[in-house]
Amino acid sequence: MNMSAGLAPVNSRRTWLLAGVLLGWTLLAYAPSLSNGFIWDDDGYVQGNLQLRSVEGLWRIWTVRGAVPQYYPLVHTTFWLEYHVWELWAPGFHIVNLILHVLNALLLWRVLWKLGWTQGAWLTAMLFAVHPLGVETVAWITERKNVLSCLFFLSAFLAYLNFTKANRWRWYTLALLCYVCALLCKTVTATWPAAMFLVLWCQQMSGGDMRLRDLWQRLPWRHGLKLIPFFVIGLSLSAITVSMEINDVGALGSAWNQTPVERFLIAGRVAMFYAHKIFWPDVFMFNYPRWTIDASQGWQFGFPALVVLIAGALWHWRGRLSLWPLAAWLFYLGSLLPASGFFDVYPMRFSFVADHFSYHASIGVIILLAGVLIAIFQRLPKWASRVLLVCLLGFLSLSSLSHARTFANPVTLWTQALVDNPQSWMAYNYRGVAWERAFNQTRQVEYLHLAQADYEKGLQLHQEFAQLHHNLASVLLKLGKPAQAIPLLERSIELQPDLPQGHYHLGLALDQTGEKERAIIHYTQAVKIWSGYVSAHHHLARLLVQKGNFSQAKAHFLEVIRQRPQSPAAPQELGMLLLKQGDYPAAAKQFRHALALAPNSSAVLWTNGQVAYLQGRTGEALLFLERALALKPTEELLKLELAWVLATCPQVQLQDRSRAVVLAQSVKGYPKKKARVLAAAAVDSVPSLNGVPSLISLNP
Repeated sequence: MNMSAGLAPVNSRRTWLLAGVLLGWTLLAYAPSLSNGFIWDDDGYVQGNLQLRSVEGLWRIWTVRGAVPQYYPLVHTTFWLEYHVWELWAPGFHIVNLILHVLNALLLWRVLWKLGWTQGAWLTAMLFAVHPLGVETVAWITERKNVLSCLFFLSAFLAYLNFTKANRWRWYTLALLCYVCALLCKTVTATWPAAMFLVLWCQQMSGGDMRLRDLWQRLPWRHGLKLIPFFVIGLSLSAITVSMEINDVGALGSAWNQTPVERFLIAGRVAMFYAHKIFWPDVFMFNYPRWTIDASQGWQFGFPALVVLIAGALWHWRGRLSLWPLAAWLFYLGSLLPASGFFDVYPMRFSFVADHFSYHASIGVIILLAGVLIAIFQRLPKWASRVLLVCLLGFLSLSSLSHARTFANPVTLWTQALVDNPQSWMAYNYRGVAWERAFNQTRQVEYLHLAQADYEKGLQLHQEFAQLHHNLASVLLKLGKPAQAIPLLERSIELQPDLPQGHYHLGLALDQTGEKERAIIHYTQAVKIWSGYVSAHHHLARLLVQKGNFSQAKAHFLEVIRQRPQSPAAPQELGMLLLKQGDYPAAAKQFRHALALAPNSSAVLWTNGQVAYLQGRTGEALLFLERALALKPTEELLKLELAWVLATCPQVQLQDRSRAVVLAQSVKGYPKKKARVLAAAAVDSVPSLNGVPSLISLNP
């Protein structure tokens, strides 16, 4: 596996043929993913990401921490652009992921070719392109982070290698720019300068005795100084990610309470896990079982020992193999470092390993796999090596094709996860979420019962996950069982006090059981934890109105209007509050806002008619009320409202007392109001409010 040889002449026709094979084979392997939908986390990144909807949202993606799940603004910018092309058409996002993956494979081929490994560059790229370990990244829209960051990661390699050859600073600048772009997609790429230093060291050591005592002297110190800006930028942006992972995403608690020795054991096992998957691609699953780490069990030290043993063996065989295999192994270990257990990342609550963690790092072990295959091929007849290669690529492609189907939709994903890992409480939880969303879309109650069953099974397996308690309570609330939901919600916020959904739904349950004061406390806590929790603001405003705290209620209504400008509910309700307080101009402003958003809503037309009448615009009021009644002809209070206006309006030419009587007599309910309307239609003087005849709906 000698990568120090000079570049062979490029046969452009053969190169294009090999590129076409790589492209076509990869497209076939991932074809099922193009018809897949959205799955786990895609809601936060795309479906429910309100920042994708507007120019202001694009600005917030880049400037506001917490506006999106992680500060990866370049990723969300691509989503923003795609949303404005095809909105929430899932295949479009999947197509872009696949295109980026193919480009990454082609770039990897080019990088290895540039480093001189003409024998194995294409094979490595091909293995990277079709290996099932990459399916989770390519078939999952959220993992745009991986494919896009890898594009810039490899581009930075190419640019810097050009800089080392030509010593032209425009290549250095381009490398730095690509590196920053990679970090703005995913900060695991912060390992790039160390990887670049490793490559330069191998180039420096090539051709010499490669003795251990020469190691320090032959390090590429000159380039090390030039890489300092890369290290500084990488560490700075990585610090933001680490902080957000703990403080914003929630990687905090007993799930991350490992000792330094235990983290060392995890790291060793993680490294050997992915290496095993690359060399022996047997079973791939979305949620692997979470290992029990115990430093008292000596066998667990075998994994880190094996990692060191492999490195030692590759150093020992450097004379026969060159330093490049060792560099590939060290690249793998270094690139895997951010996801090896030394840092707290949220998904490690569920498992210490996930296929997408290894996307960048896998390149190192795939290089070793390609080297082993080339060594085998060289000992076989040419026809036999070709047959073996086709069979191997065919097996990997079929495995990828089958695995890609798993990501079709959330129910398919989590059902397969439970087939692979029946003890996965995570899969029960998130399949329950999928059933609950199906209920939200269809209102079919059987989906709620499926969700309830999954949440209960998840709790049987794991009692310490706050969201399982919360989610089961959410289903019980939808089934009309708030009293049963309360203890579950109290347990959820005991386990995770900063869970805004827990406080919100506890407020909802308390509100429904009549405990208004406690409900206000938990609604308030929900919006304190997450100021963007629109539903909590809205319910809190409604409850504050009931308690007579109008000033605070107004503030929360205005916050709902600011955050959800396309919804007519909050301006409509705020307008009603202002109407009851007698602030007609302010009420009219809110009702006009609601009317612009919902011009065919009977309720909105009704309130616009009310405020128009109270402001003396009787003709306009009648038009609004007539339109409202035409949309909802059976609404009795609306009939009485229109009858009242027809009977009491100051403008004689607009009065129609006979019709008012007909409308009132058609009403079966509201006997007191009906009697007042009929009485008003029979006399000349009517009650007034602030000099204007009052509305029947505002009368007690």
